[in-house]
Amino acid sequence: MKTIKTSPKYSSKVYNCKVIDLKNVSDSAFVITFEKPDFEFTAGQHVIVSLDGDIHDREYSISSSEEDKNMEILVKEVKDGYFTPLLKNVKIGTYLKVRGPQGRFCIDLINNEDKDIVLIATGTGIAPFRSMVFSYPYLNFQIIHGIQKSTETYFKDDFKCKYTSCTSKESTGDFSGRITEYLKNVEFSQNTIFYLCGNFDMIYDVQNILKSKNHSINSIFTEVYF
Repeated sequence: MKTIKTSPKYSSKVYNCKVIDLKNVSDSAFVITFEKPDFEFTAGQHVIVSLDGDIHDREYSISSSEEDKNMEILVKEVKDGYFTPLLKNVKIGTYLKVRGPQGRFCIDLINNEDKDIVLIATGTGIAPFRSMVFSYPYLNFQIIHGIQKSTETYFKDDFKCKYTSCTSKESTGDFSGRITEYLKNVEFSQNTIFYLCGNFDMIYDVQNILKSKNHSINSIFTEVYF
């Protein structure tokens, strides 16, 4: 078992990282693999990515494990946006500017190692959870993933823990309907902590559902994805 980190590190240092691979994982999302910057990060943290010569940047959760040789991020392309179409067309061998690590959306391993850990995400909010599951395979994880279409089950085949997809616009997946509808009809032990990553509306609604089931707000940790 690896050494337990007491707190995540935070940095604004910028690194030049060569792109190793770019892979489409759906019709609108892709994974970029690049050289790992010269820093240690804690699963759940994010980096800020920009392109050489461009003033724009975006925050992306790290989806690779703490021990991986290279680093990965999962990106949702915004068709009419400015940054993500440029990012999707980067060439292998070119360099990204990567700043970090940043963020505190991390698991307190010292106090929660014996807990049931439920990871609840919508869309590409699954990214930091892949890092957590791969970095700490000895923990008792369960993933609940809200998506619109079955093609959006990013990383599903990678997970060795229990994974439940909630598909809102197709009658496919493990549950046909929104993630909130699914959660209203399931129960979790009081030994559970919850990590929520996705849009604000989902987080707000899920918090209320969990509180209605007598789960303390102190057992719920959130990260809003825009």
